[in-house]
Amino acid sequence: MAVYAVSDLHGQKELWNQIKKYLKPEDKLYCLGDCVDRGLDGFDILIEVLNRPNTEMIMGNHEKLMLDYYRPRLEINSFTMYDNLWFMNGGHYTFLNMQAYTGNQIHEVLEQVKQLNYQKIIYNNKGQKLILDHSGYCIKVGQDDPMWNRYHFHESWPIEKEYKNTYMIHGHTPTVALFRFIVNGIEKYDKTTVQRNPEIIRYADNHKIDIDLGCFATDKTCLLDLNTLEPIYFEQETESDIEYYYG
Repeated sequence: MAVYAVSDLHGQKELWNQIKKYLKPEDKLYCLGDCVDRGLDGFDILIEVLNRPNTEMIMGNHEKLMLDYYRPRLEINSFTMYDNLWFMNGGHYTFLNMQAYTGNQIHEVLEQVKQLNYQKIIYNNKGQKLILDHSGYCIKVGQDDPMWNRYHFHESWPIEKEYKNTYMIHGHTPTVALFRFIVNGIEKYDKTTVQRNPEIIRYADNHKIDIDLGCFATDKTCLLDLNTLEPIYFEQETESDIEYYYG
């Protein structure tokens, strides 16, 4: 049995179908959040991930935005701050996808999402401690902003023995956008190459791995093998018309 992590599928059904085809029934899959938004099929993917055998999902900030939008109602009858925030972050694609479902079906899915954890800690077959988190965080500070954390990239990994065999796997910030941050431990970082052909990025003395490849704009994602910490890449033929921008 293999164990994998994927993150930030953002409604890209073609990539998700490739991943499903690649996985064996006995393989374990951890989804690090953000199935929805920015792509046309996010709600469909979310339902499949939530109900797929041997699959465990943690909360992403886009699932949280969706919950906040629907918190007061299951039908649109007023305008709130969450409407604008969710739609500004690509939620309108998910909203349109949801129109194929009844109110009761949507409610059932939202109830499942509400039960999601914000983090998962596992040990792989090498005995390495793996922290699976949506956004990543400063290891000594702890996760104080589980939905939006982006200020931890400068962190040097602690030298204490207790952290030596610990690794943090996260998504949330596409590797194509990391050049906008001061990132510790990345050498020879060529933003042009990364944006053209994104790959995972290891930093903080290789103890942190960002696996969000910005697939909604780059048409590329990956599974990270959690036993070897090596990626398997997937690319879709249908080119996205969305250019990634982080302001």
